[in-house]
Amino acid sequence: MSAGIVKLKSPGHNLHRRPSRPFSVTLLALGVLIIAGIHLLRFKEAIAQRNFLAELAPGFFPYLIISGLVWGVLWLPFVWGLWLGKRWARPGTLVATLTYGLYYWLDRLLFRRNTTYNIPFWLVITIILYLIIFLTLTRPKARDFFNN
Repeated sequence: MSAGIVKLKSPGHNLHRRPSRPFSVTLLALGVLIIAGIHLLRFKEAIAQRNFLAELAPGFFPYLIISGLVWGVLWLPFVWGLWLGKRWARPGTLVATLTYGLYYWLDRLLFRRNTTYNIPFWLVITIILYLIIFLTLTRPKARDFFNN
């Protein structure tokens, strides 16, 4: 007789189910993880090569160490927030991305030599990446994922 008993789920069972992470948000989180990893590697290598860097460009290697550590550590909470769909991750990632873009261009224009020949190319790449990140985080599925 027990084989004929069917368990019914409560009517509100699926009301609070978290939407699944959109694939585009997964890719964005992995991209942010890569950026964090690159900066942490920059930090590690600047420390490992400090004698060489101090000889090559005195006073410049502390910048490499500090910027590598700051950006590497700064991006890690955003990886976690994007992956788990934390409410703050969507606006925070947009602000952090804009801030990082400003940092990138200041770094490129102030500290790198002979980079003026490919500025138009990297400017287009920067704009395309901004658009991709903005569209990824403002799509309805992404908004649903971060708002639950």
